[in-house]
Amino acid sequence: PEGRGPPRFYTPTAAFFIDAVPKLMKGNVAAGSEDIGFQFRPPACTDPELHKKLGSDINDGNEAVGNVVGFFILRACHEPGGGPAACNGTFSCVEARNLIAWKNSHVGILFVDQPSSLIINQAAVSDNHIGITGAFHRQVNDMSLFFTIKNSLVMGFTEASTCSASITCR
Repeated sequence: PEGRGPPRFYTPTAAFFIDAVPKLMKGNVAAGSEDIGFQFRPPACTDPELHKKLGSDINDGNEAVGNVVGFFILRACHEPGGGPAACNGTFSCVEARNLIAWKNSHVGILFVDQPSSLIINQAAVSDNHIGITGAFHRQVNDMSLFFTIKNSLVMGFTEASTCSASITCR
């Protein structure tokens, strides 16, 4: 239509954009982003030393509050393709730990086109429009990928949604 400029395309913007598997991501807070709080690539499930560095106590976790999307979990590798054969077979399972997501307007934890099985461990999610959601990138007839949530707390509507000073009622 007349009066409109050229088409605009969405370019995701994250407060913390980590386009690699982080060596250490612990104790960070992303608050009030107009888009994504944290966007990162998760480590493989078979890397216990790296998981130890990322922390095992939820109080040492990374926190996303008041963003549109709290955590956007990218595929572990940059290579295209779906299913366990993607990522040269080195990331058949990935794990994201210690995620705290609350009062994000759209979704707390999101993964899209994930070619690896995904484990969310030690997460706390509350007061988001959608708590946790995602989709896998599979090969035809491949049903071997799995999604696991463990040692986590998922809450819908809490007092943080209704307190009169919701910015400070943490």
